[in-house]
Amino acid sequence: MRKYMLVSIFVSLILVSIAIMRIINMVNVMPYYETVSEPERIIQLSNVWISEVTEKGVTVFCEGIKTEFDTKLEITAGTVADIVLSNKEIVNISYKTDRRNETIIAVRDDGIELSSGVNASFDEECRIYSVYDELKQISKDDLSVGYAVTDVVYDNENVCAILVTGKVNPDRIRVALMTSGYKSHFHQNVEIASDAGMKLVAGGKEYPYVAGEVAGFGLDNFLLKEGRVTVVPDNGGRLLVKNILRNNENRYYRGQIELALTSEGIVMINDLTIDEYLYAVVPSEMPVSYGMEALKAQAVCARSYAYMQILSGKLANIGAHVDDSTSYQVYNNSSECEQSIQAVNETTGRTLTYNGEVISAYYFSTSCGHTASGNDVWLGMKKVDYLSGGLQNDTNTDTTYDLTNEKTFKDFIDNKPISTYDSSFPWYRWNVTLQGSQIKESFEKRVAARVKANPSLILVKEKGMRYKASTPKDIGDIQSIKVSKRAPGGIVTELVIKGSKASVKIKSEYNIRLLLAPHESVIHRNDGSVVNGLSLMPSAFLYIKKDGDSYTFYGGGYGHGVGMSQNGASKMAEAGATYIDILTHYYKGCEVS
Repeated sequence: MRKYMLVSIFVSLILVSIAIMRIINMVNVMPYYETVSEPERIIQLSNVWISEVTEKGVTVFCEGIKTEFDTKLEITAGTVADIVLSNKEIVNISYKTDRRNETIIAVRDDGIELSSGVNASFDEECRIYSVYDELKQISKDDLSVGYAVTDVVYDNENVCAILVTGKVNPDRIRVALMTSGYKSHFHQNVEIASDAGMKLVAGGKEYPYVAGEVAGFGLDNFLLKEGRVTVVPDNGGRLLVKNILRNNENRYYRGQIELALTSEGIVMINDLTIDEYLYAVVPSEMPVSYGMEALKAQAVCARSYAYMQILSGKLANIGAHVDDSTSYQVYNNSSECEQSIQAVNETTGRTLTYNGEVISAYYFSTSCGHTASGNDVWLGMKKVDYLSGGLQNDTNTDTTYDLTNEKTFKDFIDNKPISTYDSSFPWYRWNVTLQGSQIKESFEKRVAARVKANPSLILVKEKGMRYKASTPKDIGDIQSIKVSKRAPGGIVTELVIKGSKASVKIKSEYNIRLLLAPHESVIHRNDGSVVNGLSLMPSAFLYIKKDGDSYTFYGGGYGHGVGMSQNGASKMAEAGATYIDILTHYYKGCEVS
């Protein structure tokens, strides 16, 4: 039986082979014909920008690319449309004609809130175009809130496109007022009064309040449930916010305050002019005793920084440009005063510019005698000349130090070989001792949040001696802490903590300062004074000495070290420098415009 099966299979294979050969021969003797044309390709594109129409064709802009197409249709430029393409020719077009100039108040993941009170959802293929100056497609994170420089294009009530039609000319700022202690943007209750009377504006109606009368808002307030509420003081008065403490006091606020109910609580937005904002930023960021020229320098820095934040859109999801904490600029922690108002008014409209563009004018408290470059502090930042670090010696000598060298840096900190603008201030030099157990506790409590914020800046050593981005679960007992990279100027940008269970490399000055924070330790300062505990190490200009299980950090300066030292500015002013002298010293190549 098996023999017959094998024979049958063999015969079948022969017959199949013969059939294949016949097919091949048939193909070989068939006459040759030209291949038919490729099937018509139909492509549909939604919400494109019709950029230009010429005799040569139509230029369409979509996904950051300009493409020219042929068409037999009459096409209108400067419009948003859906188009149908057939073999690179526009064969059908549907214009999105419902275009309205709108002021966007908030930008969220699923849509936008407008000053009219309307909440509009994004179309699935919503596109955002900047159509003035250089044509480009941008993201919702690039939208500025509070300014009428946008046209919103609708398709069946959904937002199918947003057109940025002009440059924002910042004259007002929207500040998110945080809770007491700067713990949250979301309040559970709000209480506001006015020194001159006020009115609530909600749903097209006005509700008047006399001077001193308190308006209270909880999460169940009927006005907030219907939409945004605006509190407007009468006759140029100010608003007293009674549910927020700053330095153990309630503060008065200029401008108006908007309240919006969210799932997390009530957002409070203080909307006011730039200069009104700066009246209460300058004294919160710099002691008014520092003199008028230093205060003017601070005002120009703060105005420049505010301008850049207005354009950034970082807090657009809650309808703000900035908040009132150290995450941006401290606002109204100290009340405005005669000196701060004078400093702002005498520099009104003036900003720091580089090649005609306003800069983010970073500043900090005290230098160690050398400032840092921005790209060394904020990894990933492009290197720019005006944020380059430099020696702060108060003489005109050309002294230089290689502070990347560990021995040279230690000598610079310990022996203070030169006099600098900051030499006389308490934070010029400092030291603090931490136990290994304290460092372990601080590190392990905060490291997961830092990995979440930027995974590439926390690396764990693997068996192959490589460091890989990871979240260390248990570092074990601290065995050593060493500087692995020190940038020009002396700031530490990489540090390795070796534990009994893991070795971790920490990158960036902020991570280093946060993860080594001396929360419950005494910090000894340059003038012999002490400070009990901080939530950040004073600066990352430091070196480390180990003694058993103790680690002593010797450092200099207070803050990130980029841009203007506020204490240095005060000394320059004391020596007769003008605010322009101060600013052009700290921001090389910049102009006060």
